[in-house]
Amino acid sequence: RMQTVAYFTTTNFMYSLESVFFPILCKDKNNSVYLYDSYARLLRLSSLFATFVLVLLFVISKELVILVLSETWSDGIPVLKYVLLAFLFVPISYINNSFLKIFNKPQVLLYGNIIKKIIGILILCLSVPTKDLKIICYGFIFYYALDSMISMIITKYIIKINLVSQMKYLLCNYITAVVCMCIGSYIPTFNIPIFDLIIKTVFVIVFYAVIQFGLKPVEFKEIRNIYHNFQYNKS
Repeated sequence: RMQTVAYFTTTNFMYSLESVFFPILCKDKNNSVYLYDSYARLLRLSSLFATFVLVLLFVISKELVILVLSETWSDGIPVLKYVLLAFLFVPISYINNSFLKIFNKPQVLLYGNIIKKIIGILILCLSVPTKDLKIICYGFIFYYALDSMISMIITKYIIKINLVSQMKYLLCNYITAVVCMCIGSYIPTFNIPIFDLIIKTVFVIVFYAVIQFGLKPVEFKEIRNIYHNFQYNKS
């Protein structure tokens, strides 16, 4: 149930992003410079927005579960937080897999997914027998982290984008996510779910924006350019 909450928000966002950009990228897939630039832009922007959503859900997880699913599901709140941490790695795998499709590498994508699933089964075989939900959740996080790393390695050899460059695109967003999650966990609450949810939501929006602006990532310039282009086309 907790995985469904996290999966619904992240996957829908990534699917929407892919449905918009995939046809555009396919039209000029022979232009390697354009594709490399598009890869970096998509990875940065998808990570920026997906991380923001996941951080927000992490901070308001208690209020969200109580308001949406009722207090009956309150024991699942820690599980939801573990799942949200794991899903921080989803944009990396999603964007890398999308570019393998653009480069028409279905076999590489298939073999990569087979390897990932085998590793996932091994992690389950090691974690489930412990009957410790926390260990199973750690295995879940480890699987998604490994999934993203394998996707990045495959991209390195197919698209020729090294791992250091890929990590640079993501570093700022992950630093912001960790800081927001840590500080957000200590926000004073009033035991009024709807009121606490509003306070925490405002905090995450303001704090996330301030940190990102302070670190001055390229993403803000991209968003500003997209906004200006949208206004220009609209006029």
